[in-house]
Amino acid sequence: MLRFLRVNTQKAYGFTLIELMVVTAIIGGMIAIAMPYMSNRNAATKSFLRKMTIASRELHTKAKLQGVTYRLVIEMPPVTDVNRPPEQKMWIERGNSQVVLSEKEEENERERLEETDEKLRKDPKGFEVDAVFSKKLPELPPGLRFEKVEITRLKSPVTEGKAFIHYLSQGLVDEAAIHIKGEKNQAWTIAIHPLTGKAELISKSTALKEIKSQ
Repeated sequence: MLRFLRVNTQKAYGFTLIELMVVTAIIGGMIAIAMPYMSNRNAATKSFLRKMTIASRELHTKAKLQGVTYRLVIEMPPVTDVNRPPEQKMWIERGNSQVVLSEKEEENERERLEETDEKLRKDPKGFEVDAVFSKKLPELPPGLRFEKVEITRLKSPVTEGKAFIHYLSQGLVDEAAIHIKGEKNQAWTIAIHPLTGKAELISKSTALKEIKSQ
């Protein structure tokens, strides 16, 4: 009797040991390449946040010692293309006014700074850019953005345009919360104390109302 051998035509699935080793080597190489990049990004983020807290204390001290008013200006242009968000900027202005802006004055101030006519751009309260101090401010690293700025004297947070945080010569400071957004849902809040100018770094997005209640 002829015996017929049954041929198993079922295809084998899964990885061989060599294939697994190759895949592991590729993943390991990718991690090795990405680690220095991620390490540099994290270092830049930590440095930026630390320098922001230091800048707030310095502004508070200088305002008291020099008898002038400083204000931190944070510019957040409107986003028209999510793939190419506009550059955000910060600078320091110095003036002699001992009164912070009302909500209406804040709106007028934003409109004034958009003027193209130099005469119309001139600040009636005498504030001018402090170029020396502004250079000490850290640059916003790639991947970080100002999400919004909450200020006690304003009913709504500033999400577009310019936010003004005042440091008065009497030692008083605008109570504020600067919200910073990073990649992969990272978020930080810099909470500025109104009496000391001390800036507390919080490793999450925390509303100003919640900070004041603590």
